[in-house]
Amino acid sequence: MNPSSEQISLSQLFLLMVAFETGSAIIFGIGSSAKQDAWLSILLSAAVGVALLLIYFWFMLRLPQQNFYQVMEYALGKPIGAVFIYLYAMYFFYICIRIDRDLIEIMKTTLLTKTPVEIMHLFFYILCMYLTSSGLQIIGRIGELFAPILMGFLFLIGVLLIADGDVSFNRLLPVMGEGIEPILKAAFPSVITFPFGELIAFTMFIPFTSQFSKARRVGVYGILASSLVLIFSCIIQIGTIGIDARSRATYPLLSAARILTIGNFIERIDALATFIMMLGIVIKVSVFFYSGLKGLEHLTKVRYTTFVIPMGLLFSVLSVVVSHNSAEHVYEGIKLVPYVLHIPFQIAIPCVLCGIVTWRTRKRTASGNK
Repeated sequence: MNPSSEQISLSQLFLLMVAFETGSAIIFGIGSSAKQDAWLSILLSAAVGVALLLIYFWFMLRLPQQNFYQVMEYALGKPIGAVFIYLYAMYFFYICIRIDRDLIEIMKTTLLTKTPVEIMHLFFYILCMYLTSSGLQIIGRIGELFAPILMGFLFLIGVLLIADGDVSFNRLLPVMGEGIEPILKAAFPSVITFPFGELIAFTMFIPFTSQFSKARRVGVYGILASSLVLIFSCIIQIGTIGIDARSRATYPLLSAARILTIGNFIERIDALATFIMMLGIVIKVSVFFYSGLKGLEHLTKVRYTTFVIPMGLLFSVLSVVVSHNSAEHVYEGIKLVPYVLHIPFQIAIPCVLCGIVTWRTRKRTASGNK
């Protein structure tokens, strides 16, 4: 049974995916190790992201109206499936905490420099708790609202930087000057897993999308649109501050936005860039939070809304202690999380499940034909 509050339309799915994938990624220097070819690493990663999405749809189409948790239970059996469901729920919760920490690290250096971080974490999770408890449909509607604003503001910043003469497209040359190897190294695993592989969270509710038969095409369009937004952000960053400054900067889009001055009296456009990211992160955390809570619902048979407040309050505390400082947080996100968590949960386990589901459905079909 899927109440209407847990269904989203195709347009909501598309815009939710765009806001989800671009939310925090646009402000970081993703693919920076590829230097001026970072935009090519994003393009390559988007192609792999499409392939991953098609793998996710492979088992969703073979087991209609079943989310990823139900697929794991079908493929692995209840005892082993329950273990993996728990692990995925914890994975989604951990990513929630890390993304929230991303936002607060930026907020305390740009907008709310004197506000205690504990207060910022608490108020942020209160917002996410409200959205999540309201149901997936409300999250989808917020995505419909936030995604156009996010893309519009990013486009505005880019156009203003170009019009002000701050962007030099010569910094993007030469294309593939060092060959394809730096592009491949930048793409895997970093850019593939962040943000494209994170769409694994959508497998918890895509099967219940209205007009599910068209959801696969919409999902592919969502990845393509997201990649164009990220490539635009990447080009603006490189063209404005250069490849060396981009690789050193923790938040290159903020560094680029700080350069912009309109009429010698409008400055600190980096605050607008922070606002852009904040919109996307609200969506991103809400989706991960919802997906993790649905795992607890599946295991306990208790409606997920029961866990919203206690888990939200717990995460507001854990977000403070997950890393000792900003440098440690960034190091873990770049050097550890992609290998230890993202590759297994986004790529390895779904691929194995895809093979098991294919084998079991074929076996069931063969048995039915005898």
